[in-house]
Amino acid sequence: MSDSVKQNYLDKIHSNVVEIGRRINVLIVFVVVISILVAGLAAGGLAVDEQFDLLGAKIKVPRIAPLLIATVALSLVLIHLLALTRYEEDLRDIVLRLYAEMGFSDSSMADRESNPLEYPNIVTTAFSARAMRMSVLGRILGIISRLLIFVLIYMLPVVAQAYAAYIGFRNAGVLPGLVLLACAVLTLLYVVVDIQGMATAPPGKDETYAA
Repeated sequence: MSDSVKQNYLDKIHSNVVEIGRRINVLIVFVVVISILVAGLAAGGLAVDEQFDLLGAKIKVPRIAPLLIATVALSLVLIHLLALTRYEEDLRDIVLRLYAEMGFSDSSMADRESNPLEYPNIVTTAFSARAMRMSVLGRILGIISRLLIFVLIYMLPVVAQAYAAYIGFRNAGVLPGLVLLACAVLTLLYVVVDIQGMATAPPGKDETYAA
C-alpha cells in the first residue's frame, strides 16, 4: 500500500475517531440526566400525569410506564456509550499503527488515557497525564475527577436502576419489577465488563508509539 493511499485511509479513520468522541460527549450527558430522571421517577419526586388527551380521547397510562421507559432507555444509552468508547480505542490504535508504519512517532502518541488524536471530552480531560504531573494539588484533583467520573458513568446508572427495580416490585408487581431488575442486571454486567477491560489494558503509556 502506497503512503498516499495509507494517508487517505488514516485521515478517514481519524475523522471517525473525532466524530465518535463528539458522540461520546453527548452520551455521557444523556447517561447522567436519564439516571437522575430514573431515580426521580422511582422516588416519586417527578410527577407524571396518568391520563392525557389524544385526538379528543382520554388515554390512561400506568404509573409505572414512565419509569419503565426511562430505565430501558438508560440501559440502551449506557451500553451504546461503552461500546462507542471501545470502538474509539480500536480506531485510535489503527491510526497509531499506521503512523508507526509510515515512520512517524511522537511521545504524546504514547498516552493512552488522553491521546491528542481523540476529541477532547470529560473523561480525557480528567485523565490528562499533564494535569497529573503539574503539582500535588493537580494529582489530587485528578484523583477526584476520576472518582467523579466513575460515580457518574458507572455507579449512578446501576444504583438508579436498582432502586427503580425495588420500587417496581414494591408498588407495581412482579412483572414490572422483573423488567426493571433485568435492566439493572444488564447495565451492571456491561459496567463490570468495561471495568475489566480497562483493568487489563496497558496502563498509561504505550511504549510502542513513544518517540
